[in-house]
Amino acid sequence: MIRARCSPGAGTINLFSPVNIVRFFSPAYGKFLFRLPENAMLLDIGCGDCSSLAVMKRIRPDLKCFGVDLEEHGGCRDRLTEFRRADLNRERIAFDDSGFDAIRACHILEHLEKFDVLQAEIGRLLKPGGIVYVEAPNPNSLKVPSFSIFRRQGGAFNFHDDPSHVRPLTVEDLTGFLSGCGLEVLDARVVRNPLKILISPAILLVGMILRKRSWLIDVAWQISGWCSCAIGRKKDWPDHASGRTRRD
Repeated sequence: MIRARCSPGAGTINLFSPVNIVRFFSPAYGKFLFRLPENAMLLDIGCGDCSSLAVMKRIRPDLKCFGVDLEEHGGCRDRLTEFRRADLNRERIAFDDSGFDAIRACHILEHLEKFDVLQAEIGRLLKPGGIVYVEAPNPNSLKVPSFSIFRRQGGAFNFHDDPSHVRPLTVEDLTGFLSGCGLEVLDARVVRNPLKILISPAILLVGMILRKRSWLIDVAWQISGWCSCAIGRKKDWPDHASGRTRRD
């Protein structure tokens, strides 16, 4: 079986597992996920029901995952090492300073009224040398029709399908967010998965047969470039005595 080496000490990755075939065609997310050290401490901001963490743990089962959200959802306790409640518009997150190797904030920024408190918290919680992945709907999400098919299952075709959305964010908005956290920006782009776009007719057909609204939404997101993402890194602390940098 063909395998590929990821980050040092993180073992090997099976190139032909179904999950990794998809992830390798998502370069920005792969750049984040596969550079994390072994047993990395990862904080998921706006973790929801932690279903996406379950997928991530299939790829990197060594990760130690922590979560924060306004409310605790069912199933989180089995997927998280620890959970904290916080209103991300105005409250600090009750974890120690410089405690995390990585922070993920997927589809949470568009729900917030302001970013200053969260930016300060990300800067505080991330270890020197740690990385952050952010993802949010961009203005392309305003152009997708609001389809009613299987609506009871939830999920947004159009940005305004979710009444809790405040504003879409461009690639430039996300890079500005990371800069406001005190991070250097490593990558920023519109999210598109070429593999999913290639097989989108099959996904649509099977999604209709199985009555899976989420499958149909995923195709619409990929084709339209519904989301933007960015990766940032916290600089190492300077070691003034030696002139070199060091990490926690």
